[in-house]
Amino acid sequence: MSPEGAPTATTEGAPAPDRAKKGQTALGVLGFVLALGFGFLVGKWINRPDVQVEPVTGDRVRVALRGDEPMLGPKDAWVTVIEFADFECPYCAKGAKPLMEAIEDMDDGDVRLIFKHYPLPFHRKAVPAARAAYAAHKLGKFWEVHDWLYERRGDIGDLRGFVASLGLDPEEFTQIMFSDEAMAAIDDDMIAGGRVGVSGTPAYVVNGHVYSGARSRDQWGAILERAKADAERLGVPKAEVYATLMKDAKDRIGDGTPVGGKPSARVPKRAPGEADALARYKVPAGDDRPAIGPEDAQVTVVLFSDFQCPFCRRLVPLLEETARTAGDVRLVFRNFPLPSHPRAEAAAKAAMAAHRQGKFWEMHDRIVAYRGPLSDEALERMAKEIGLDLDRYRTDVASPEIAAQVAEDVALGKRFGVVATPTMFVNGRYVRGAQSRDTLDSVLGHARREAAEILAEKGTGQGRPYDLVVADALDGVPEAQGEGRGE
Repeated sequence: MSPEGAPTATTEGAPAPDRAKKGQTALGVLGFVLALGFGFLVGKWINRPDVQVEPVTGDRVRVALRGDEPMLGPKDAWVTVIEFADFECPYCAKGAKPLMEAIEDMDDGDVRLIFKHYPLPFHRKAVPAARAAYAAHKLGKFWEVHDWLYERRGDIGDLRGFVASLGLDPEEFTQIMFSDEAMAAIDDDMIAGGRVGVSGTPAYVVNGHVYSGARSRDQWGAILERAKADAERLGVPKAEVYATLMKDAKDRIGDGTPVGGKPSARVPKRAPGEADALARYKVPAGDDRPAIGPEDAQVTVVLFSDFQCPFCRRLVPLLEETARTAGDVRLVFRNFPLPSHPRAEAAAKAAMAAHRQGKFWEMHDRIVAYRGPLSDEALERMAKEIGLDLDRYRTDVASPEIAAQVAEDVALGKRFGVVATPTMFVNGRYVRGAQSRDTLDSVLGHARREAAEILAEKGTGQGRPYDLVVADALDGVPEAQGEGRGE
């Protein structure tokens, strides 16, 4: 018996035992119905009508293989599945398990799975994730990191801890992850996919037939069984099946361009009169222009920038840091004040006046960090704060020589097809717009590899590396024009 006044199971506001049981039953039924509904929706997703069960094309295609890609299964399998995937792609993540289950349903040795990277340009995490997977593969832990990345939609936060938990050296892992070789392999995978018509993820090439999109375990089972039966009908030993199928396969379908271009050098669509990212240009580095880094650097970046451009504010600090620390990168600054930014030209003149007193970068950093109106008074106040001789500053900032330098930079930019800020010419290669740290590292790595090849051919004793690299480059863009924009 309960003490007087103590609540019991039937106290007002609480259900009586039989009512509670009915409520629990109702909730159980509701939960069951919801579970069925969720399962139905998942089934509808994985079996949705737009996912093709048949190949995209009846023609067989030959995917270029390096031979060092991540692989499961024997080389002499009846069926070879080449997967192109993006770790940030939700369909890749959801489609990976049904494929693996279908492969496990087959007899041992029937299927080999080869993984190729295809990071899409609108997935910010995809390239860093692909780099991490490459490093994991080189250290023998690809599939562990593969699963971990899919669970996290490509987010590499806490990567260092996970790598350590696998028994790997985080320092060695990081070195491989950010190596030129990692980016080159990812580029190579993208190009291989583009050549056989891959335009989205996930995409699969099964014994030469291209399939697009995720599918269920049963659908994969049917595809793999059919591919195995076709292979068996060839009447050749298993070890010769794939080579036999590839004899009449096409090396290329479509225009062969990977989506978004190579991850190491993705560029927007060209505007009229704009420089061509596939060409190399002999942009004068300008010995009298502000610069950071050694004159004999293997990579020279000529930057066209605008002091009121918000995108320049994001890129220039990355370039400054790289030029100060890399040891083989030189940054050369040229002004390109846009007509849409009314105080950009005045800021450019102020910075060049500071350059005459050896303090361009101090003035540059003050200007880009300033969020108020860039009035003459504000610019002079910055000049005073960095310790310039103000009388000399006032004379220089109003001088025709400084105005001519800024105008010369603008004319040079237009001659070489600059249509927006920021714009870089990396060893003469055109790169437009603000870039992330990862993309910038990739672009610089590519430039280093190209420079090494050119210098090995020409010899390093013939002049500055930059002059040798751009010696045979274009001297401008025909009919280049345009006022430009920030991006």
